[in-house]
Amino acid sequence: MKKLGAGLSGLMNAKRNPANSPRGKAQYDVAAAPIGIMRAERVSDQVYRRLRLSILNGEIAPGARLRETEIAENLTVSRTPVREAISRLIGDRLVRELATGGVEVVDTRAEMEEIYAIREALEVCAVGLAASRIDAAQLDELERLLATAEATSHLQHAKRAALNESFHLTIADAARSPRLAALIAEFREFFLNSSWLSQQQEDDARKALGDHRAIIDALRRGDRAGAETTLKKHLGRAYRGMMVERRAKPAVTSAAAKRRK
Repeated sequence: MKKLGAGLSGLMNAKRNPANSPRGKAQYDVAAAPIGIMRAERVSDQVYRRLRLSILNGEIAPGARLRETEIAENLTVSRTPVREAISRLIGDRLVRELATGGVEVVDTRAEMEEIYAIREALEVCAVGLAASRIDAAQLDELERLLATAEATSHLQHAKRAALNESFHLTIADAARSPRLAALIAEFREFFLNSSWLSQQQEDDARKALGDHRAIIDALRRGDRAGAETTLKKHLGRAYRGMMVERRAKPAVTSAAAKRRK
């Protein structure tokens, strides 16, 4: 059995093809790269998750065309699960159908302020509920995750991203609201990931861990207001840092385009 790779950077290398663009702008093609998937899980779920994460991580660029045949060939699956996955991505507003046929990846950067506001509201609600509902085992898990993160080099971006994800989702679970936890998991994927963490300075990483310590302490005291205030500050710092990093990317692209002229 083969498992879908950790990323789709090889599968989704964007190649500009302005001449064939029906709308007069750069069009993107999906490059070939053979990657298998694990058959134990539902195939369409795996394809969906990998495409979704690769879009949110920036591995698949805004404007990239997703072609069923090429994706199916490179993931060694039939076109049916790929079609199902793309349909779900359309529902997520991460992919849109084109009037000329086919689909392309949406540029979600223009929506980041709105997405962040929703995410903040959800997570602040969760930590407030968790202040009175969290149990000893969950507090111990938060302590374990923090200790592991503190012992992890800030250069280990993927590990730090996974630990951070587990920390926040443990709090969401402690709110004892499955629907709320599911919404939080969906919106968190738009944010903190290993790509963004690679741009984060060591001092910023230490501040984030300090926030995690303060959140745990507030939860242990049952201090709802303290937990909510600290989490809001923590998320705001992460959002501002991510937006600085995102704004820097177009400048690099522009400079590269000038060099090609």
